[in-house]
Amino acid sequence: MNFYLNITNINKCLFSGRVKKIYISGSEGMLNIYPGHCPLLTMIKPGLLSIFITSNNKKDLYVSDGVLEIQPNNVNILSDESDFLYNLNYNDLINQKKDIYEKILHNKSNNLKNQLFYILIKLKLLKHIKK
Repeated sequence: MNFYLNITNINKCLFSGRVKKIYISGSEGMLNIYPGHCPLLTMIKPGLLSIFITSNNKKDLYVSDGVLEIQPNNVNILSDESDFLYNLNYNDLINQKKDIYEKILHNKSNNLKNQLFYILIKLKLLKHIKK
């Protein structure tokens, strides 16, 4: 038994297809979503989204803040930023983190702190997946 999943960020539709289940960070905690789940509309937190396409085929993504809409046979995830973890480069993220730390020392911008927050989440996910 499957349901249809759409993952869209501000730039493109990242994934559209049938899946067995997903695992995502909701505003109130982690959610396991299976076919036939009761309807729900909730905010999502930055973190891991695991898509189980089949029993042996799992894909992991980073998703930022966004909205999760669940219908019994259809799930939509809309986020500001999302990408498959295999597209994230650990060294690039480390360099971005260093650059932002330097900028924060000289400029107390909340925007820089937000950027750092999202980079740290991505790094944490990459470390978790490598274990």
